Amino acid sequence: MAESPEPSQSSKPSPVVQRAEDIEYEPVDAADGLEKGVLVDEDRGAPNFAIRRFTLEPGGRVPKSSMFWKESTWSASITRNTS
Repeated sequence: MAESPEPSQSSKPSPVVQRAEDIEYEPVDAADGLEKGVLVDEDRGAPNFAIRRFTLEPGGRVPKSSMFWKESTWSASITRNTS
C-alpha cells in the first residue's frame, strides 16, 4: 500500500482564535430569544463541518430537533453575574 504524501506547508490548517465578544450573532426563528453565532465553517477553514454557538435567553425553550443527519451537540450552562 502506498504511503500518503506529506501535506505541503500551504495545505496545513491555521488555528482559528476568536474572542467571544467578536462573534456576530443572528436571531433564529425556532424560539424567542434564540441567537446563533458561527465559530468555525467553510469561510474559516473547515470545508467539511461547522461549529456554531447558540445562546438562549433565560426561561427560553427550544423545540426538539427533527434533523435526520448526524450531528453532535454540546450544551453548557453559563450564568453571568450582571450586578
